[in-house]
Amino acid sequence: MSEANWLPDAVKHAESEYPNESCGFVVNDKYLPRKNIHDTPADGFTISGIGYASAVKKGELQVIVHSHPDGQVRPSLHDLKGQLESNIPWCILPKGKPPVWVGRELATDIEGLLGRPFIYGVNDCYTIIRSAFKIVKGIELGTVPTEFGWWNTGGNVYVENFEKLGFRLLQPGEHLEPFDCILGAVRSKVVNHAALYLGNGVMLHHLAGRISCRESALRWMDALSMKVRYVG
Repeated sequence: MSEANWLPDAVKHAESEYPNESCGFVVNDKYLPRKNIHDTPADGFTISGIGYASAVKKGELQVIVHSHPDGQVRPSLHDLKGQLESNIPWCILPKGKPPVWVGRELATDIEGLLGRPFIYGVNDCYTIIRSAFKIVKGIELGTVPTEFGWWNTGGNVYVENFEKLGFRLLQPGEHLEPFDCILGAVRSKVVNHAALYLGNGVMLHHLAGRISCRESALRWMDALSMKVRYVG
């Protein structure tokens, strides 16, 4: 499936529906616009049963597409739940920004991993990765005892321990795969943050002072530039 065949039409539809959310399907590599019948179409989208049925008659649904007219890049919880229920990829079109893909890479209880409050050592960037590995893959990753703020006191925990925890560094030319980890420095001189890549340009991570979330990996590639893969 080539985005070039349908994405321009989807973007035009989004622009024409602004400030409401646009919505539609990709079928046979073609974009099929649909009417948004949501009660408040600026805040969400709903496609009628007739709109869905008429699309299915034309072929297999490949993608569900909708816009975020406010430019929000992050998928909403409704988006994440809807994508899991539909079992096909979703493409979000934030106004003025590149498309954001949400796939089915983390087929698990997303509410158990999303929206966690940050508590260092309990809910943080590494424990969210440990949780995902355990829930989805049944793998228990090891722990490294640390104190909050180690990155400001001469520590370099991720660089010193990723191999001990069963990961190897990806080499130039190796593409990210689901459950690879992206490491980097966030307001730090050393690597102090980790995110779990889920595929389709989406990652799961947990920043200090925020809740855990899924987010576009492209936004973080400049800061999160060290990539590792679990090999056991």
